[in-house]
This record gives sequence, structure tokens and C-alpha cells, in this order.
Amino acid sequence: MLTYDNRYSYFVFIAKIFLPISALIILSTLFLLARFSDSSQIVAISEIGTDRETGSQKITAPIYSGLTDDGSILEFSSGSLAPSILSPKKVFAKKVLAKITTSKGIVYEISSDKGSYNDNTSTVDLKTNVVVVMPEGYKIYTENLSTHVKKTMLHSPSPILAEGLIGTLNAGNMSLIEKNNQHLLIFKKGVKLNTTISN
Repeated sequence: MLTYDNRYSYFVFIAKIFLPISALIILSTLFLLARFSDSSQIVAISEIGTDRETGSQKITAPIYSGLTDDGSILEFSSGSLAPSILSPKKVFAKKVLAKITTSKGIVYEISSDKGSYNDNTSTVDLKTNVVVVMPEGYKIYTENLSTHVKKTMLHSPSPILAEGLIGTLNAGNMSLIEKNNQHLLIFKKGVKLNTTISN
């Protein structure tokens, strides 16, 4: 039978082994996961791994879904997700796919080669070969596009090319905003429409 001193020594011995391990697991999880401040948002992560070539930690095939304040459903996925070295509240992604479904059922599908999420501003910035598939099959091409995880918003500060059944449209920038319970797509700066006439 263990005496009081023996039981206490045994407890201290076990604690010294397992408490540091538990702390490391918790800290590693907090470091790896992209942190979203809104409690209504849901993050699902799969296949946590390590990038052996760069020596940096990353998450492979992450999936994020959430609901904006104005009722749109946001869905994001990417090939990989890595934390920023300089900012603990920023993460970088590669091969990003996004889907926005508004409260009225309008769907916007987006893809890009690169992306980043900033928890300070709740914004997602997509870069390089950005393609937005609009309702009825219209496509918009640009190199930079920003969206928000708390409201339905798209903004491209870069020149855009839009293609559709009626022809093509060029503009210096593009914005999708909410006004009077409607989502408006606005093109500005050097807007040029080239129509295609079918026989």
C-alpha cells in the first residue's frame, strides 16, 4: 500500500511527464488552426501535416464554412493552409475555391491560385488567376479579389474581364455590394462593353 509521501511523489512524477506533452499539443493546435473570431462560424480541418520542403507547418485540404451577418452562406476550401510567420492572425492558402450563396439563393463560385485570411479585418484576399462564376454562367477574370466573412461583399481593385452570352466587358475595377436588401454588381473606370450579335 502506498503511503501519502509515495502517492504524492508518484503524482508529481506523472504530472511532470504528461502536463508538458498536453501543453505542447494544445499550443500546436492553436498555432496550426486558422482562428475565426465569430463564434457562429464553423471550421473543419483534415489531414494536418508538415511541409518538409520549406520546413513550415501547414494544414492540407482545409474546409471552412460560415454565415454572414446578412444571411449569405460562405464556403472556402484550399489545397493547403499555412500560418504567417510575421502575423499570428493571418494565414496563407494555395489553390483556393470559394462559394457564396446569398439569402435569395444567388450563387457566386470563385477560384484562385493564392489567398490569405486576416482575422484582424475578417477579410479574405484572393490573388493570381482569380475567376468568378456568376449566375447564369457569366465569368469574371481578375488578378485580385477581396471578400468578407461577416458580410456579402466582393471587390476587385484590379482590371477585370467579364465574359457572357452577350459579349465581353472590361472595367478598371468591380464591386459587389448590398443596398436596399439587394446585391448590386458595380463596374467602374473605363467600362467597355463588346456585344456579340448572333444570327
